[in-house]
Amino acid sequence: MNDTVKRFKKRKHLAKKNGHTTVFRDNSAEVSVSAMLSSAMLDMTENLPAATIDADTLVANINEHLSSEKIDALIASCQRECLEAVVRPLGIGKVLFDDKLGGNVDTIHNVRTGVYATNREKLAYENRGGYDDKSKPPKERTKNIVHQDARYIEGNRVISEKRKDGGVSDSYAGVKRTLEDRVDQDHVISAKQTHDDPGRVLAEEKTTDAANLKENLAPTDRSINRSKGAKTPEEFASWLENTAQDRRNRITNLRSRSSISDKEQKELHKLEKLEQTNLSMVRKIGDTAQKSQDERYNKKYYTSTKFVGSSVKSSIKEGSKMALQQALGILMEEFVRATFAEIRDAWKNGFKGKVDDSFLDALKERLTRVANRVQSKWKDAAFALKDGFISGFLSNLVTVLINTFATTAARLVRMVREGIMSLYRAMTTLLFPEEGVSTAQAADAALKIIAAALVTSGGIALEGAMDPYVKGFGPLGDYALSIVVGLATGVATACTIYMIEELDLFGVHAKARIEGVSQRLNETITLSYEKAIGASTVFGDPELPHLA
Repeated sequence: MNDTVKRFKKRKHLAKKNGHTTVFRDNSAEVSVSAMLSSAMLDMTENLPAATIDADTLVANINEHLSSEKIDALIASCQRECLEAVVRPLGIGKVLFDDKLGGNVDTIHNVRTGVYATNREKLAYENRGGYDDKSKPPKERTKNIVHQDARYIEGNRVISEKRKDGGVSDSYAGVKRTLEDRVDQDHVISAKQTHDDPGRVLAEEKTTDAANLKENLAPTDRSINRSKGAKTPEEFASWLENTAQDRRNRITNLRSRSSISDKEQKELHKLEKLEQTNLSMVRKIGDTAQKSQDERYNKKYYTSTKFVGSSVKSSIKEGSKMALQQALGILMEEFVRATFAEIRDAWKNGFKGKVDDSFLDALKERLTRVANRVQSKWKDAAFALKDGFISGFLSNLVTVLINTFATTAARLVRMVREGIMSLYRAMTTLLFPEEGVSTAQAADAALKIIAAALVTSGGIALEGAMDPYVKGFGPLGDYALSIVVGLATGVATACTIYMIEELDLFGVHAKARIEGVSQRLNETITLSYEKAIGASTVFGDPELPHLA
């Protein structure tokens, strides 16, 4: 009995300490206080796991509950990602951006493949004039101007002096050519090819200056020069390879004859000179000449105000479009969510909020609520404008840079734009985390952003692969494809993010789960304790005279 009284007094002390008031007094000293208290506690805490199950089961139940919440969050994330995927890059993006092959700025690489970003440069190439335009006076024809240039004349003079002094090295054969040989000064990259090079026209370089570069002038035997003609060095080397066996057979045939005509003698001389040609030397000097011309074109064009101005102008334009896409995306997403919320409410509770409301009054009220929700997102839209402009500006510059080496497809331009936007967000998240966010949490968030960008790029690629199959449906098929791919991309993005959370590379989710379980345990223990104290206070102080 002494132990029972001690426990009772202890519970009474705790009750007073926690502010509980006694609501019932039992005057019978024979009542089993402990039994009555246990019965009351079981009644009041029958739904509490801590009161009815062991610790392991309790923790398992909490973990199961957290997992259920995580699945619910995954479903909500799927809905959100689907909406974003449809509304932004695959929705608004298709309306705002007119992505095209090769991007928005002309590059030397692109124009050489026939891809022009502007009609101005395309027309400039088409109006370049012929290399040997017979409609012009001889002195004004490009062909004659090139061969009358002071640099070309000086080259011929140097070749003549070397031939007199012991010989000049044949650039294509590697042997000495003396006064006994007829030697020409060849344009390695032919003057006609140079004139017709779209890269030269884009760079606004004169044919005379490009053709008569030191690296593009090579002394060689006249027979070799005339056989090469307007062929490129690679074309000439390939031609020599393909005709080698026939040439050697003809040489053998002519040499085996006891006598040959003058014409056959000239043919034999020409074939023997061609046989001296070193194919590796032809290719090497061709690469050197082409590199020299390209360096000249690149330096002149890519440092010109025309290129820089066009790049900056198009980047500002693309940045503005991207800013608008991001801002409109946020507002439209909220508009769609708010509209569906009103539709659900109208379906559940009726369109009219009150019986005496008219249809127009109810419509006005619902539209006002939608407008208020959209308006509440203006700050987010404002931040999106800034981030969108920066990423759009940078993505256009990256596209221009890529196009200096390779022609980008229209959908690759979209991938670059969305990728730069995601990379910008990821870097911002990692380098400038919000207050209270650890480095591990920031890295985890950045990883999810990059993963989402990769999935979005995959969605854009999938859309491109499926595009030929919906062409027959017209514009409707194009937009239907965008919606379907957008939904698939949204689901894939949410699932990818979920898998990243399960992998938990930075340990943040395991830590969060431990903290979540700990919090639930504390809440359960606190609630159980409060209910137990509440149950104990239904009894008053026992009247035990012998203890007074």
